[in-house]
Amino acid sequence: MLPDNLFYMSLILILISSTYSFFIKAKSRPPLDLIYHGLSPAIIFIMVSSFYIQFDFAILFSMVIIFNIFLIIQLLQEIRDFDVDKKFIKTTVIVIGKRNSIKLSIVLLISLLFIVLAGVIISIFPIKSLIYLPLSYFLFEPLYDSLNNKRREQLLLYYFRRRLIQLTIIFFILFLVLNFI
Repeated sequence: MLPDNLFYMSLILILISSTYSFFIKAKSRPPLDLIYHGLSPAIIFIMVSSFYIQFDFAILFSMVIIFNIFLIIQLLQEIRDFDVDKKFIKTTVIVIGKRNSIKLSIVLLISLLFIVLAGVIISIFPIKSLIYLPLSYFLFEPLYDSLNNKRREQLLLYYFRRRLIQLTIIFFILFLVLNFI
């Protein structure tokens, strides 16, 4: 039998999906545009997790991490689309500007580090999770560099995604080494 919360999560996900472009039109309502992009994958994560384990702080912390990562990715997509969007739609990046959006991305990335650190301190994540924290430099670097480099700003999403994929591979390899070798 399906967990009870799965039904409610499914309803929330359907509501989010249907109101992004219709009814509420969250796509053109800052900061709802970001929140919707962060919530959808976080809710999917909870739904999948509910099949295997009871909802606890580890799920909550992981959900916040996923939420923040997708907020950053959406900010970077809006930065990329800035010139087109400013003619047709009002997004968070249009309202706060490119530079402030990059700064917000940096703040969100720093908050991720503190979430992982807090998770280790209160024993939600294993201490070996700390090995991942120095690798965050590879995500900070393109964000920080784009603050002073217009060309880099235009390619920010490309660099960030590429680094994120590389780090995911490194995380996976480290996970295998730390847990199975």
